Amino acid sequence: MNLTDQQIRAIKEGEPVPVLPPEIGEECVMLRKDVYERISRLLDDGPVSDEECARLGWESGRKIGWETPEMAEYDNYDARKP
Repeated sequence: MNLTDQQIRAIKEGEPVPVLPPEIGEECVMLRKDVYERISRLLDDGPVSDEECARLGWESGRKIGWETPEMAEYDNYDARKP
């Protein structure tokens, strides 16, 4: 399988990469083995704890910039509502 530079970078960063193998004919997702194992543990261990949900939420939020100074104004959004 030949991957683009963008796909290789995404995999190295632990991101999922959609692929469409002609042999299968359906879209699949390629993950690093450690990422797959982490996800499968979450799915196989029954319900996810509130703490794990919160941690995963903050982790994904950090990746999209929630902790930047520009986003700090949303920390007290409700208090500033008219």
